[in-house]
Amino acid sequence: MFRDILGQEKTINQLKKFIASGRIPQAMLFYGPKGTGKALTAKKFAMALNCTDEAARAEFDSCGTCLNCKNIIANTHPDFVWGDFAYQAGLTGKEVEKQQHMNIEAVRDMTTKSQQKIMTARYKVLVLDHAETMLPDAANALLKFIEEPAANTVWILNCAKKDLMLSTIKSRCQAVPFAPLKAKNVVDILTFCGIDADLAARAARFSGGSAGKAREVINVLENLNGADASAETFPYEAAATLSRTLAQARGEAYVILDMAAQGLHDMWTKEKDVQIKEKIKQTLKQLSYYRYAVSRNVSPSLALETALMETGEFNQQLFN
Repeated sequence: MFRDILGQEKTINQLKKFIASGRIPQAMLFYGPKGTGKALTAKKFAMALNCTDEAARAEFDSCGTCLNCKNIIANTHPDFVWGDFAYQAGLTGKEVEKQQHMNIEAVRDMTTKSQQKIMTARYKVLVLDHAETMLPDAANALLKFIEEPAANTVWILNCAKKDLMLSTIKSRCQAVPFAPLKAKNVVDILTFCGIDADLAARAARFSGGSAGKAREVINVLENLNGADASAETFPYEAAATLSRTLAQARGEAYVILDMAAQGLHDMWTKEKDVQIKEKIKQTLKQLSYYRYAVSRNVSPSLALETALMETGEFNQQLFN
C-alpha cells in the first residue's frame, strides 16, 4: 500500500493520477538519491496496477493481501520482473558483491520476458534497478523495447543519478522524481525497523535525506562504539574497523569522511571565532582531498587514518 512510503507524497500523487486516468506510461524513470524509496515505490506501483481487491482499486492503491499482491511482494509473480544485481548474479553465476554494472545479459533476459504473454496480471511490470550503471551495449539493447513496448507492459528504471543515463533513454521515459527525505521521515523508518530512537536521530543527521545512508551511518557508529575519539589512537582504531573487501571499505570510509564533513560544516556555521572558523574551513578542504583520494584507489584505511589525524582536535565533538 502506498501509505507505507514516507516522505514522497508528491510522487505518490503523481502515480495515482496515472492509474486514475488509465494512461499508464510504458516507460518510467524513477530518479533521486539512494535510499529515498524508489525500489519500494516501484513494487507498490506494480501492486496497485494489478491488485484484485475492488476497495483498494477504487483508491488507486493495493490491498497487499490478494494473490497478485502477495506474489509481487515475494518476487514470484510471473508478470513481475525485478532486475537488480542479485538477479544478474543469478544469470552470470558471479557473486552479487562483484556486480558493478547492469550488463547486457541481464537486460536481454528482461527484454525477452517483456515479450512473453501476460499470465494473470493486468500489466506486466519490469523494474530495472541501478539503471544508471548500465553499460552502453546494455542501454542500447533496452532502447528498442522502451520505444516499442509490448501491450500492457510497463518498464520502471530506478536510478540514483539521472545525469548518468543515456539521453536517448531519458527522453523516452516519464520522469518520476524522488526528493531527499526529511529527517523525521528517516527517523520514523529507522525506528519502525527497530533502531533505538536516539541512534536513529543521530544517524538521520548525517543521512542527507536517505534512509539507506542512515543505515550505513548506524553500521559505522556501531563499529566505532567504544573507541575514544579524543585519543591519539582514534584515527588508527577507526581505520581498523573498515571491511577487508575494497568496495565495502571504500563505502565505509566515505561514510565516516562524510560524517566528519557534515559535523565540521555544522560547527563552522555556529562558530564565532574567526581563527577557528578558518581552521575548520581548511580542515574541510583536507577532508575533501582525502575523499577524492579514496575514489582514486588510494587505500581507504590509509586515507581515512590520515584524514582523521587532520581532524584530530575536532574528533571528540564529531564522533563522541
